[in-house]
Amino acid sequence: MMATGIRSMKTERLPTKREASGIAAKRKIIRRATRADGYIQVWNEYNETELERRKSMEFGRTRRIDGLCNFLNPDGTLLSKEWFAEAWDFKEGFAPVQREDGMENLLKSDGTLLSKEWFADVWYFKEGFAPVQREDGLHNFLKPDGTLLSKEWFKSAINFVEGFAKVQREDGLYNFLKPDGTFFGKEWFKNVYEFFEGFVEVQREDGMWNYLKPDGTLLSKEWFTLTTEF
Repeated sequence: MMATGIRSMKTERLPTKREASGIAAKRKIIRRATRADGYIQVWNEYNETELERRKSMEFGRTRRIDGLCNFLNPDGTLLSKEWFAEAWDFKEGFAPVQREDGMENLLKSDGTLLSKEWFADVWYFKEGFAPVQREDGLHNFLKPDGTLLSKEWFKSAINFVEGFAKVQREDGLYNFLKPDGTFFGKEWFKNVYEFFEGFVEVQREDGMWNYLKPDGTLLSKEWFTLTTEF
C-alpha cells in the first residue's frame, strides 16, 4: 500500500456560481399570475437572508419573455447592450454571463465585458483572480484588467488561497501559481495540499512526503512516509 498524508485525498473542485455568489440555501418562493394580455407577471418573496443579500446588490437582474437576461441600473436603464442566455449576480464588481452558444465571460459594472475571449466556464474573483476554463477543458486565471495570469494552461486550477493557487499540468503533476504568474518552485509534485498557516504538504512521485515553506524551499532535508497538518 502506498503511503499517503494523514488527510483524505478528496476531490477538489471550484464552487458553482450559485455557491460562490452566496445565495441562501432556502429557495425563494416564486408567485406567478397571468395578465390579461397573456404575459406572465412574476414576483418573488425571499427569506430574510436572501433579502439582505439582494439589498446589497448593485444592479437588478431581469429576464425577457424570450428567456434572455440583462441587468437594470437604478435609473431603470439596461446595463448591457447585449442580452444573455444566463446571468449570475454581481460580486466584487463582476457578474458571470453566458451567451446563447454556452460560452461565458465576466460583465463589468460599466456594462462592458472583462475579456475579449469567451470561455467554456468562468468563476468569480477570489484573492484578485478569476478561474476560467477553455473549450478544451484547460484552465487559467483572469486578472482584473482582463488579461490571463499565466502563459501556460492547466489540467486543473483551484482558487487562490493564502496567495497561491494549486495548478495541475497535463502530465498530472502539481505546483502552485503565484500572483505574478510564476510558479512557486521548480519542482512539480505528485500531490499537494493547500497552504495552511504558512506550510503545505507535498508528495513526490515515489510517494514520500515533505512540507514547503512560503519561500518555496523544503522544510526538512528528510522525506517521510506520513505527514500531518501543523
